[in-house]
Amino acid sequence: MPASWLKFILLSFVAAAVAVAARPLAAQDKQAKEDKVEKYASGQVHLKYTLVDGKKNGPLVEFYENGKTKIRANYKDDLLTFSYMEYYETGPAHISASYRAGKLQGKYSEKDKKGKIILTANYVDGQLHGERSQLLADKSTWKSVWKNGTPVSLNGVPLHPTPLADIRSGLEKIYGPGGAPPSHAEKTAQARKAASGPLPPGASFADDDADKTPSAESLDAEREVAVKRLNAYRLICGLPHDVTLDADQNTKCQAAAKLLVKVGHLDHTPTNPGLPDDEFRLGYIGTSHSNLAGASRARMTMSEAVDGFMDDSDPSNVERVGHRTWCLNPTMLTTGFGRSGGFAAMWSMDERRVDKFDWQVIAYPPAGYMPSDYLEDGVAWTASINPRHFTLPPESFDVTVRPLDDNLIPGEPLEIENRHLNDKGYGLPNALIFRPRGLDKTSGRRYWVEIGGVTQYKQPVPVHYMVEFVDLEPKAAGKGNGDKPKSGYIGGQQDKSDKAKQPNEKAPQAQVPPGK
Repeated sequence: MPASWLKFILLSFVAAAVAVAARPLAAQDKQAKEDKVEKYASGQVHLKYTLVDGKKNGPLVEFYENGKTKIRANYKDDLLTFSYMEYYETGPAHISASYRAGKLQGKYSEKDKKGKIILTANYVDGQLHGERSQLLADKSTWKSVWKNGTPVSLNGVPLHPTPLADIRSGLEKIYGPGGAPPSHAEKTAQARKAASGPLPPGASFADDDADKTPSAESLDAEREVAVKRLNAYRLICGLPHDVTLDADQNTKCQAAAKLLVKVGHLDHTPTNPGLPDDEFRLGYIGTSHSNLAGASRARMTMSEAVDGFMDDSDPSNVERVGHRTWCLNPTMLTTGFGRSGGFAAMWSMDERRVDKFDWQVIAYPPAGYMPSDYLEDGVAWTASINPRHFTLPPESFDVTVRPLDDNLIPGEPLEIENRHLNDKGYGLPNALIFRPRGLDKTSGRRYWVEIGGVTQYKQPVPVHYMVEFVDLEPKAAGKGNGDKPKSGYIGGQQDKSDKAKQPNEKAPQAQVPPGK
């Protein structure tokens, strides 16, 4: 057989084999690609889309039952990609967006039924990034700026003056290297261990024998825990947090606590219960320059007394919260602590800090991140306004606290109780006091505070800030997906005539130093 014929036969065989092999592949392709049409019970078309290997690929159109288009989208392997449009049932466009691999990417907008833009935003890899602007039902526009899903500002107000990482590292420096700040339960256990246990059997609120258990060494250890707790609160509130213990102030506070054991109740200016003059004078200096606390049913620790001073929301103190403002005294450089029986004292009237600094508002809870462990339930909130820069509002100042959703849109205002203005000058020159009800301190919950009535050069200056609760354990960053105050002190006049009210039977109770 000639070679040419052999070559022709081989080529014909190969071509036939390819044709035979191609037929099942074409049939297979036809099976893999399927145009789908889904209908309402009425028979009207609901959805049109294409499946390739069982996954949505290509355009998808969804219809209302009246036949009008509801959604036009594009898919790749079951994930939204490229342009996305959503329409009102009456026909006008509602949502315009773009996706990449199933995540929002680029510009996003929404319109009302009249065609007016009511929301604009920008996304990167599914997270808000850039400006988000939304027109609310009350015609107000809320503008927020985001970075990689974390809110940066709201209506021009910076939201986190102190980064969460700085709060974490600062607390770890205060509590010592190698560990996170202790939780409320842990720090209470540490403080109680330093306090050498509960009251001895049969010891009472004013029993002098109750002070025989703690040694000087255990009291010193307890003071170290207490000053750390104080510095932690000051750090969170954006204040200098390097307050140290002063031996002379410790001595006077210890004498104050022992004097109160003899007196039997809290009193900044007690009469001599029969002590030697030198001992009484030393204790009197302590009682008249310190925050005082008393516990009627169990011995408190000095650290627990600090928590009580910062709480300051019992009926006898909530109209002044003077203990708190003394704890947040910007010019404090040193302090001292003492404890005897059921009484504790913390030296408050220290103004020896040389480095003065300016501040506008000192709040508790502060603007920005608020570790939930440092705010008890039901505590009154405060905001102190620097009178060097602003004029205080009247006693009937306006304040609203509103929860924010994941996109920083406000909800209904919370009920406010115990609204007061204290301008007596306890540590801070003033305190605007208000207690919001119905708070949720779950990590990631955010609240928007608005205080009205403050003026500057006779012009209204609204005070706005956000409080975001965070859980410091575990060490993961707080919720921030959409999704320090400057400090310095210009001394105010202190009320020298004030004497704190007799406490109710509640532990711990406290009194505010009467001023100098």
